[in-house]
Amino acid sequence: MPSPLSHISNIFIRVSDLEKSIDWYTKTLGFRNNWLHHEGGYASIDYEGFPVILIKKESMDETKQSDFSLLNFHTANIEEAHKYFNSQGVNTGEVETLDNAKWFWFKDPDDNIFQVSYFE
Repeated sequence: MPSPLSHISNIFIRVSDLEKSIDWYTKTLGFRNNWLHHEGGYASIDYEGFPVILIKKESMDETKQSDFSLLNFHTANIEEAHKYFNSQGVNTGEVETLDNAKWFWFKDPDDNIFQVSYFE
């Protein structure tokens, strides 16, 4: 029997401050702000149609952040992407290389880890 799943509908990212996170994701990464639900403690943003739900965590101390990348972004120029993130004051790792792949990680204000990659 084939899987009844059709696509990924969204990804959830825990954050400590919804407004601050919406501002960071829209200004730094170019996400679009769809809506914010203060009472429920969540917001919807998207990047070129890929939906992300930001969820306010009352105490970030209660939950360990992931040790691996939540999302991987592709770029046509890894060095330019790395320069851009550094110019925005984003916490990044160095550009790493393995065979024909290059990548670096970066963190949002709540230390969620993301990756940018390039494949030759």
